[in-house]
Amino acid sequence: MSAKEAGQRLYYYARPTRWSKGIGAELPVEYKKFWKEWKKKPAAVHYIEQKSTYVKNNRGEVYPVQNVPLPLLYPKEIDNGIWGGEAIVQGFKKKDKTLYPDNPEKREEVYAKYEKYLSLYTRDEIEWYGLTYLEALKKWLKLNETTPQPLKIQYRSELIAKLKENKIKEAENVDVVLPEQTSSWLNKLNPFSKSPKTK
Repeated sequence: MSAKEAGQRLYYYARPTRWSKGIGAELPVEYKKFWKEWKKKPAAVHYIEQKSTYVKNNRGEVYPVQNVPLPLLYPKEIDNGIWGGEAIVQGFKKKDKTLYPDNPEKREEVYAKYEKYLSLYTRDEIEWYGLTYLEALKKWLKLNETTPQPLKIQYRSELIAKLKENKIKEAENVDVVLPEQTSSWLNKLNPFSKSPKTK
């Protein structure tokens, strides 16, 4: 790099994006991979897309290329389910059948045939696949959220384990009691709720 280029780079300031700053920078690589794949224009499946505008056939006649996608229907139910960007093609009805319900060998054969499509993705990628940006942020924050466990539970479980090793009668039928997961600040404010002492 020359001195002139280095001097020009001093004035260059990279614009911050959702991936370079904040929680978005901490999101896992699996979600970033999905996001890039999602933002790409989908490839044509039902025809081979031709880049040129005109094509010459076998007889030498020139005619325009028609890259016309299929007309798709997007019903209201698409928002309620996990459709993965799929839509309905008018005039086609899919058969409703269970593949080989009574033949487990054939079922395994079919699974082995299509297993290669799942092998392209890792379990982590499948977990993050299909989430919106905000859903991914919420999931990432929830995964990184650590709930502190009181030391008294740890010490009590260690004590009970030592007592059971020494075969003391009082410790035989005792289990470690975890704190209630459902307790919230609203329960503390409710004057009509029963306290553990009155139950």
